[in-house]
Amino acid sequence: MKIKIMALSTFLLLSATPVAMAEFKQSIIDGVSNIVSDGKDALDAVQTGITEGRKKGDSLDSAIIVSNHKELSEIATFKVRSIDKEGKDSYKLTIIFTNDNDRPVRLINITDPHQVLLLDEYNISSPLSSSFLSNHDNKDITISPKASARIYWIFDKVEMPPKTLRLYGTDYSLKDI
Repeated sequence: MKIKIMALSTFLLLSATPVAMAEFKQSIIDGVSNIVSDGKDALDAVQTGITEGRKKGDSLDSAIIVSNHKELSEIATFKVRSIDKEGKDSYKLTIIFTNDNDRPVRLINITDPHQVLLLDEYNISSPLSSSFLSNHDNKDITISPKASARIYWIFDKVEMPPKTLRLYGTDYSLKDI
């Protein structure tokens, strides 16, 4: 009986036309592609939900939550105080964030990829250094009411002098620093 089943299975496999095999292969490709696409959409939705959830309701310290350039420009100001070369291909930027509000301001998602980039004259980008990110438990920046906060950002693998700081997707020239 087993031999008959194996023979029948082999016959069916060998008798499959190249068109049927191509359709079968394409259906697997389509299925896997849909799974990956749906997974990426789900992760994006989770990240968006986390950001929106953090903005709803009051935080324990009643902070104003900022997660993009528009909100930052309406709520707080910042300036680059200094740019210092650190070693062969690293730079340290000293940033001053100022909050004139009566409530704390919290910058969230600031250390997510592409939220803070240093660019050279050819627009080659360098993200915040991985050592900087791994040494900071709290990835948010909180600025006390009616105060300023001094933040140090380290960027590695910067081969050319930096020309631009990209923060929340908006470019700021560093030429006058």
